[in-house]
Amino acid sequence: MMFYTPIALAGALLLAAIPSTTAYSLGTCSGRAVHGAASVSNSGLTTVNGDLSVSPAAGSTVTGFGTGAGVITGTFYSPPDTEASDCEGDIATLYNDLVAETTGVTPVTDELDGSTLLANVYAFATTAKLSNGGTLTLDGNGVSTGKWVFKIGSALSTTVGSSIVLTNGAQACNVYFQVGSSAVIADGTSFQGNIVASQSISVGNGATVNGNLLAKVASVSLIANSITACT
Repeated sequence: MMFYTPIALAGALLLAAIPSTTAYSLGTCSGRAVHGAASVSNSGLTTVNGDLSVSPAAGSTVTGFGTGAGVITGTFYSPPDTEASDCEGDIATLYNDLVAETTGVTPVTDELDGSTLLANVYAFATTAKLSNGGTLTLDGNGVSTGKWVFKIGSALSTTVGSSIVLTNGAQACNVYFQVGSSAVIADGTSFQGNIVASQSISVGNGATVNGNLLAKVASVSLIANSITACT
């Protein structure tokens, strides 16, 4: 099977795939819809479909959940709960595993809008963005076990109303965005996949995420979102 590298992304169908046997483990973060190392803050009627945790510091905080505010359908973990500290360690392991993954495609643009991508490892030296309220399509090519890894040197961002669409068997829980700094998901974005960020993750008003939000060092902020965990 051939790799095409470097290649422009916008409007491209990339004709390469990594083996479906490639595995990345969420470890104790399985089912952890949201984890923030420093804090998790929420404004509005967010629903976290899964567990939520903060760690490692005893001073790590969670705000904006409770009566008339955000809802956590699973369990909330914080220090000294071992479930919180164990997840923090597993995030670091997963992050490092993704960084170390062999690159399959090196795009020549940081723009994801208009692209249709098969399962592969995509490496962006600096930023990756989904602009213009556009759409990124992940095509499973009839295989439900394909993996997508986006290795992003610094920041990940979307614009208002952007979307990631899964077709032909692609599964959100098999999609990983390794972010070297922070991720900003704009208002109304429909996002598919796990975000594993070195620093912070911000999710704008009304955006939905089908995947885990895992901030290794800093915080996660939410505004009237629906977040559904991978297990």
